[in-house]
Amino acid sequence: PIVFAGNDTTICDQPLPIQLIGTPTQGGWSGIGVNVSGLFTPNGVNVYSLFYLYTDSLGCKNTDTININVVLPQIADAGPGDTICIDNGPFQLLGFSPTSGGTWSGVGITNASLGIFDPSVSGVGSFTLTYSYGSGNCFNSDQTTVVVNPLPIVNAGNYLDTCASVSAFQLTGFSPAGGTWSGTGI
Repeated sequence: PIVFAGNDTTICDQPLPIQLIGTPTQGGWSGIGVNVSGLFTPNGVNVYSLFYLYTDSLGCKNTDTININVVLPQIADAGPGDTICIDNGPFQLLGFSPTSGGTWSGVGITNASLGIFDPSVSGVGSFTLTYSYGSGNCFNSDQTTVVVNPLPIVNAGNYLDTCASVSAFQLTGFSPAGGTWSGTGI
């Protein structure tokens, strides 16, 4: 019989089983990390040679081999979180890796491939953003949080009338404390 175990392939070393399918069906698999029905679970970086054996109704047997190259996955890292104000404007998230090939998702993301976050889209709040990388059994993701704070309510105090002859004086009645004054005469 003509037997086909599939094309040689590369997968990532993650504890996720991969179902192999040989043709014709009703054959059996053998090799390190595979059960007879073709469920292969990687167990370390290596090249695994797996065998598919089929016996036809006349008792004729044939075998095909597939080589599976198991490599380390590139791990997605969303980087550190950030805290910004609502008027920050769009900005690119930093500190993530790998820096290309992944996609961002979550409220406020306006460019999934570049990691552009816009607080005018998200609004005020705490937002969990997900960075995803890879595909198949090499897929993985990581999350980070961006906190968008509202602008503080600033009160400069009551309107004051003064004369040019008055000495310098401390402005009072303002809130919140810790701000910076600017303007003529300051």
